[in-house]
Amino acid sequence: MQAYKLVSLNRLLEAEKPTSILELGSGSSTVIFARYAAQNNANFVTIDESKEWLQNTMSMLTAFGVSNFVTPYVRNKHIDLEKKTASYVDRPPVDADFVLVDGPALEISGKTYIDAVCTDVFDMLPRPKTIVVDIRRPTVERMASEISSTQYRFTQSNILCRLPKKNFSYFSIFNRVEK
Repeated sequence: MQAYKLVSLNRLLEAEKPTSILELGSGSSTVIFARYAAQNNANFVTIDESKEWLQNTMSMLTAFGVSNFVTPYVRNKHIDLEKKTASYVDRPPVDADFVLVDGPALEISGKTYIDAVCTDVFDMLPRPKTIVVDIRRPTVERMASEISSTQYRFTQSNILCRLPKKNFSYFSIFNRVEK
């Protein structure tokens, strides 16, 4: 578990107060989401391409007593090497106001494609209130260029922009502009 990442995620949840959460890529963050869902009566869905990884995550949730507060899905991933995109195949329709993009894994047969853009969030309607991206520079850059600043306010991760660590921001965050 990455302590600072989890603390940052918890702070974001407390600030944004989502009623529905979608996590693309499960792991230690799933525990934070499930605990939040349990305490705030929020709907929470997590999707992963690895059945084994999701089973390990669910074991961790059981140990923390929050496994009943998540709806888990295993979905295949598709990486289009030509278009340099990654997405989940047959992603269940989920209307979430808070989305974490940390999947799918950008790996095929042991080779990682760090230039692939995770595209699942681009086809979500209606647009989530908050989109949080865990590193994934190509996804952040494409979102920043394609999502209008009149639709979303963007805060880039300090990890990506190498800014001073004062008020360090672990995640890149897109907050929908309320009209």
